[in-house]
Amino acid sequence: MPVAGVCVRRFGGPADIDAWLALRDRSFVDQSRGVRAWSRSTFAAEITSKLWWQPEQMWLAESKAADDDKTQDDTTQLAGSVTLALRGAGPDARPVVHWLMVDPGWHRRGIGALLMAELEAHCWDSGHRQIWLETHGDWREAARFYESLGYTAT
Repeated sequence: MPVAGVCVRRFGGPADIDAWLALRDRSFVDQSRGVRAWSRSTFAAEITSKLWWQPEQMWLAESKAADDDKTQDDTTQLAGSVTLALRGAGPDARPVVHWLMVDPGWHRRGIGALLMAELEAHCWDSGHRQIWLETHGDWREAARFYESLGYTAT
């Protein structure tokens, strides 16, 4: 399910951290629960230092955005991101959707579904036939989005 002007790629290393943090800030600015400011050290503590972390299991949706003054080349901006966390080890590992976020300016344009399709395809190719979600109960928009993709609460 392509989205015009958007491509999905995998996390590219330390150069992507600041853009990811800025996306996180934009994506959760209106959430009243469960979101606090993060720094590079928080990113390391909460993401890259975890046993489940694998950079090839973090996808970034990039959009081409023309510079306003047209004096520079087009630049890319993060429109969204999702990370797959594997909880547990071996055949009992549970794939969990972790930090799905979409820039508010890209809401309802297919970015979330595009990212979930990448994550789901990776899970399928890895032999997983069930995916778990993590979200706050108060984040009703997120719950409605997951339900629209066929996920159910347990």
